[in-house]
Amino acid sequence: MNCTLAHQLVNISSTLTPSNKQAILVVSKRTLLCNKQVPTWLEEKVMNFYLFIATVSLAFQLGVLVLLLVGFGFKQRLRFRLHGIFMLTAVTLHLILIGSIMVPSFVAIYIEKAPTLTILFAPFHAATGTATAILGIWIVGGWRLRPSTKFCAPKRKFMRATFILWIVTISLGVIFYFILNWSFLFG
Repeated sequence: MNCTLAHQLVNISSTLTPSNKQAILVVSKRTLLCNKQVPTWLEEKVMNFYLFIATVSLAFQLGVLVLLLVGFGFKQRLRFRLHGIFMLTAVTLHLILIGSIMVPSFVAIYIEKAPTLTILFAPFHAATGTATAILGIWIVGGWRLRPSTKFCAPKRKFMRATFILWIVTISLGVIFYFILNWSFLFG
C-alpha cells in the first residue's frame, strides 16, 4: 500500500459511520510510516481482526488435532474405515486452513517486515507444516476410501511419523501464536 492510498483510506475513514468502519480493516500498520498517524480506533480494529483470524485458525487446528485423536481411537478399536474417514477429514480441513489462512499470513509477515523473532520462527513452523501436509496427502491419497487396509498397512511407520510431526507442528503453531499475539493478549 503506498502512502497516498493509505492517506486516502485514513481520510475516508474519518467520515464513515461506526457501522461502516469495518470496511477499513484493510489498512495495515505500514500506514504509520507515511508521516500520518492512523487513528487509534482503526489500528485497534486492524489488530483485533488479525488476532481474531489467528485465534480462529488456532481453534480449528486444535479441532483437527481432536479429529486425529478420535481417528486414532477408531484404529485402536480396529474400525479402520472410520479411522480413515476421520484422517481424511483432518487432512482436508488442515489443507483448507493452510491455503486460506496460513499461506497468506506467512506472506504478510514478510511484506509487513515483522519483528526478527517472528521472521526467524516462521520458516520452522512452515517447514514442519508443509512436511506434515505432504505426508498426510500421500497417506490419505493412497487409501482413497477403499475398504481394504492393504494399501495403508505398509505405511504404518509413516503414519506414526506424520502424527508425531503433526504434534510438533501444532506445538510450534501455539508457540508462534503467542509470539505474534503476546502484546495483544497480555498488554
